[in-house]
Amino acid sequence: MTHTLIFLITFIVTGSLGGFCAGFFGLGGGILYIPIFISLFAAFNPTGQSNMHAAIGTSLALIIPGALIAAMKQFKLGNIDRKIARLWTAMIIAGAIVGSILIRYISSYVLQIVFMVFLLLAILITLHKTNSSQQRENLNKKILSSFAIFTGFCAVLMGVGGGIITVPLLKLLNYPYKRAVALSAVGGTAVGIFGSLIMIYTGWHATDLPAFSIGFVNWLAFICIVPLSLIFAPLGVRASNHINEKLASYLYSLVLFIIAVYMACRVFYH
Repeated sequence: MTHTLIFLITFIVTGSLGGFCAGFFGLGGGILYIPIFISLFAAFNPTGQSNMHAAIGTSLALIIPGALIAAMKQFKLGNIDRKIARLWTAMIIAGAIVGSILIRYISSYVLQIVFMVFLLLAILITLHKTNSSQQRENLNKKILSSFAIFTGFCAVLMGVGGGIITVPLLKLLNYPYKRAVALSAVGGTAVGIFGSLIMIYTGWHATDLPAFSIGFVNWLAFICIVPLSLIFAPLGVRASNHINEKLASYLYSLVLFIIAVYMACRVFYH
């Protein structure tokens, strides 16, 4: 009973924060889900070798509702270029499928290191100053496709919607920040759907999973967090449209840094 209660309380808090971040940063919520899930699963399933895989699979499933609501809101706000969104979605799905197939052959320890390294790289790129006067709406299709495939592949390995990769990469191309956030919400929806389905399939016969899991997806977390993420994602989108882009960029980097430090402590001192 205590076990289940702790799970429920943790999932409720996680859903609220994750949903808001999905809308505010275009992160899909996964950036917060992973460190919380890996810690929770490890506490109650200390010998499980698939805890990180379960955290990633569950995070991918939970990305769907928050990212979908955020994407719909961004469409209404006019922040999404439909031509770019179609190409980005197609290519990001391709990368996500490859990543979902390969992840079963990668250890939990390596996945945690990958997650931490990408956080640090994202911080450096986000803080990199670009010339706002040179912002451009049109992007080279070949470069965009390559970025999308790379984003889909890495997003699945990290269990995130791709915002942590999409926003910094598009910033390097001088793509407007708000449009980058909007595009990451669209990509996050695609990554979540295809990634989670494949994670359920690849983890179907795993025997060392945390309680309440179907394949590499924890169904209790999904049921508890989805309603809250649907409520808080639109609030995050609304808040992001009323904040200075420079401040939003600094807040984004601060969130990534805090989580990176936590993951580094887990990897090197746990």
